[in-house]
Amino acid sequence: MLAMDDLLLHSLVFIFILTLAIKLLFKRRKQERKLPPSPPAIPIIGHLHLLKQPLHRTFHSLSQKYGPIFSVKLGSRLAIVVSSPSLVEECFTKNDIVFANRPIFPSARHLSYNQTNMAAAPYGDHWRNLRRIGSNEIFSPTRLNMFINVRKDEVKSLARRLYHVCNKGFVKVKLRPMFMDLSFNILMRMVAGKRYFGEGLEQDEEARRFREIVTEFSQYAEVSDPVDIFPILKAFGFRGVEKQCMRAAQRLDVFLQELIDEHRNKKDGNTMINRLLDLQQSQPQYYTDEIIKGLMQQERKLPPSPPAIPIIGHLHLLKEPLHRTFHSLSQKYGPIFSVKLGSRLAIVVSSPSLVEECFTKNDIVFANRPFFPNSRYLSYNNTTMFAASYGDHWRNLRRIGSNEIFSPTRLNMFVDVRQDEVKRLVRRLYGVCKKGFVKVNLRPMFMDLSFNIVLRMVAGKRYYGEGLEQDEEARRFREILVEFFQFSAVSDPSDIFPILKVFGPTGIEKKCMRVGQRLDEFLQELIDEHRNKKGGNTMINRLLDLQESQPEYYTDEIIKGLMQE
Repeated sequence: MLAMDDLLLHSLVFIFILTLAIKLLFKRRKQERKLPPSPPAIPIIGHLHLLKQPLHRTFHSLSQKYGPIFSVKLGSRLAIVVSSPSLVEECFTKNDIVFANRPIFPSARHLSYNQTNMAAAPYGDHWRNLRRIGSNEIFSPTRLNMFINVRKDEVKSLARRLYHVCNKGFVKVKLRPMFMDLSFNILMRMVAGKRYFGEGLEQDEEARRFREIVTEFSQYAEVSDPVDIFPILKAFGFRGVEKQCMRAAQRLDVFLQELIDEHRNKKDGNTMINRLLDLQQSQPQYYTDEIIKGLMQQERKLPPSPPAIPIIGHLHLLKEPLHRTFHSLSQKYGPIFSVKLGSRLAIVVSSPSLVEECFTKNDIVFANRPFFPNSRYLSYNNTTMFAASYGDHWRNLRRIGSNEIFSPTRLNMFVDVRQDEVKRLVRRLYGVCKKGFVKVNLRPMFMDLSFNIVLRMVAGKRYYGEGLEQDEEARRFREILVEFFQFSAVSDPSDIFPILKVFGPTGIEKKCMRVGQRLDEFLQELIDEHRNKKGGNTMINRLLDLQESQPEYYTDEIIKGLMQE
């Protein structure tokens, strides 16, 4: 059995290397967008071999050859280098929002709490909420003025410390660590009302523990993990500094939770933690302990799992019918177990009590959707209500849907539409049946009924049924919808084997891009048509009215995403 496993592993590695060689030798990658000029790259490592110290001189010499803007590949990561003041202004002044996102690194999940704190979160509703909390509730001029005595006291402590050092005569003083202690003490007294650095605290257990955590955290925050630029290493079990990052993040999480619990029990004080706990009482659904700590959901021990094969995980175990496969695995590994589908982790539960635990008691924890590469083309980069992760954006979409589009009042306004479509269906059935006994396929008729009701509510148009076979607009919509559903249900190999993206977009990804573009153009035409008419009682008209009052939120993309629902 062991020999067979070795043979299978060696075969997989050989096939992978052979495929890589063939692709690199015989297939030129077709770029989806025009990138700035770039030096010749080496497969897999990209331009890492060109990066020599000092980096600014390396980039200067490259800019002399390739111009004020050029691209470099750092392993699997693409970077753009600009060296012209006008281009810097174009990027970070005129188009600053476009460049406001941060790259998602695997190791950063642990050190930046799944990139949910303000320093690492991508630009969006969550980041804007964090900025609002910071500017209005924590670092507002009023609150900063409340801590002026803290800053004065710490500066006096530093002055006394310097005086005692210099009082012994001429001595060389290293100011850098002293100013670091000053900054940390001011910050921690504002946050938690405690000092952790400086004289007299060398033997304090809590202060010593915090200093160790900060040192460890800072150490790994500055380390570049090879997995960040070579994700394929994870398929072979290489985790780089991820374990150390997990440990550092866990220690910091435990420490901050203890501070929060301590302030929660005291129920008084004027620190940042006290202020956030006050806000938690008024808005507990947003100001969770995780938000207050700025922490991610902690890494947990995974449920038991069958032995996995590198790269493919447990795909070799999944045989039809799937429910019988999972049942047999549950008999061996228990009512909850984990499986790896390529690079994707999945948890399988088969116990009613565990299902209740997951989807009733902890439903918000499981409310997020996985991000698949192809879904960004078919769901506006995962911003539609069915594809968006649980958060402020999803709650906003749900509010719009329940209050502005599908409210009982608005649904009652379309009762005539529903009645008319049902009458059309009855007439259609009568026309078929009056010819005598005939077998009728009701499924497509009810599909036409549903689509026509929805489309008349959304756009005031019918695209299905008799008399519309030759209508060009209806035919075009039907074709787009068939393609959309076809590729929505297709699994792309690059979803579970991200390494395949090294070879460029897959065939399915290209088709998804084309379908997404066709659907986007069609929906935009409907929006423009209703915008020019400026009248009507459809969903599009209602959303365009809201766009006039709140143009910064009700963009055409948001409206198209809601139409797609």
